[in-house]
Amino acid sequence: MKNLMFALLLCSICFGAKLDKVMPKDIQKKTGVDKLSPREQAALADYIADIKEEHVAATSPTQTQRETQSTVKVQKLTMQENLQGGKLLKLSDGSIWQVNPSDLNISRIWLFPFEVEITRDPTSDSYPYMMKNLSTGTSVNVRKL
Repeated sequence: MKNLMFALLLCSICFGAKLDKVMPKDIQKKTGVDKLSPREQAALADYIADIKEEHVAATSPTQTQRETQSTVKVQKLTMQENLQGGKLLKLSDGSIWQVNPSDLNISRIWLFPFEVEITRDPTSDSYPYMMKNLSTGTSVNVRKL
C-alpha cells in the first residue's frame, strides 16, 4: 500500500509539473484547473502543448514567405545621381535616399546609372532599408527622404 501511495504521489507531482510548464499557477486557480485530477491535468497539458505547436506551425512564415516579405521591389529602379559624395542617392523615380554614414565608403564610389534593389532591413531603425547595387552586388543602408 505504501508503494502505491508513493507512486500516486510521484505521478501527481509529475503531472502537475507538466501543467505548470504550459499554464501559470494563478491561471490554474482562476480557471479551476487546479481541481482536476493529475490524469486530467496531464491530458489538458498535452492538449495545450499540441494546440501551441499547431498555432506556431500555422502562423510561422516559410523561408520563401520571409524572403518575399522582406524584398520590396518597388519597380525597376536605377540610380541616376550620386550626390554629396555618396551621402544622397537619387533614383530614376525621383526619390532621394540618405545613406548611413558608416556606408559612405561604399556609396561614394558607385558610378551610375545602375539598377538597384531596395529591401527592408529589420536590424536598423535609423536606416530601415538596404539598397543593393545590382551591378556590383554591394549594399548600403538607407532611409528615404
